[in-house]
Amino acid sequence: MKNVLTVLVGGLLMIGCCVVPRAAEATVYTDDFNDTTMNTSLWSLYSDGVEGDTSLYENEGVLNLTSTGEDRNASKDYVSTWVFDPTHDIMISSQFHYDYMGIGDSALDMGMGTFDLYAGIKAGRYAVGDVETDYFKFRISDTVDGDVLDLNFDRTIDSGYFGLYYNAATDTLNFGVFDDAVLTPEHLVLGYTYNDFSTLDLDPMYAYLGGWSDRGAHLLEGDAYFDDFMAEGSSVVPEPATMALVGLGLIGFMSKRKKIKQ
Repeated sequence: MKNVLTVLVGGLLMIGCCVVPRAAEATVYTDDFNDTTMNTSLWSLYSDGVEGDTSLYENEGVLNLTSTGEDRNASKDYVSTWVFDPTHDIMISSQFHYDYMGIGDSALDMGMGTFDLYAGIKAGRYAVGDVETDYFKFRISDTVDGDVLDLNFDRTIDSGYFGLYYNAATDTLNFGVFDDAVLTPEHLVLGYTYNDFSTLDLDPMYAYLGGWSDRGAHLLEGDAYFDDFMAEGSSVVPEPATMALVGLGLIGFMSKRKKIKQ
């Protein structure tokens, strides 16, 4: 890939995610998912068209991901559209929980632009010698200019926090998986840095929470969910009518994500 990629694993410092400057003009968006319905001023629901298999809905104060166990790839996402301003910092974070131990493939997925953080399972796809084995994982992926980066890590925690932070001063996008709401180095489980982020020309840029299931995964309520979403930056979230205008671009973007999952 043309851009420089740096992977930081374990307790290594992830530059920028540790201290988040709070600009005076920054706007903060939050969703604790306690109102049982989607906040349409912040989100639009994306579906890949495979209805009845994977569901994403608010209940009991969380954003649940469930699936019926049908053997096909299906995904749902809460999506916001952002005007990307490379002169200002942007940060999004959300609590996650994933402890599904059944058959099939599934994952929770939080991302920004063309970059994703996953917590999930990919069953029977990885071999140790001649024996296939389940692989419980975190995954960090991106699709840029047709190139795909796909990094897999052992999943050591079932509950934690996803954090993505764009540092305007260094033009880097920093990912992190943390074991605490305090997004500081001592709570970092794994991290990743992408340099020269503004050269990707991501405008509009999509921020999303969601997930997918395949190969007979049957997620029940409580197996996988998000909570306490927060976004901070000078970017703006458009009204739902504006969301419709960028629908074609969103469909193309989601198709890139689907290629990563296959």
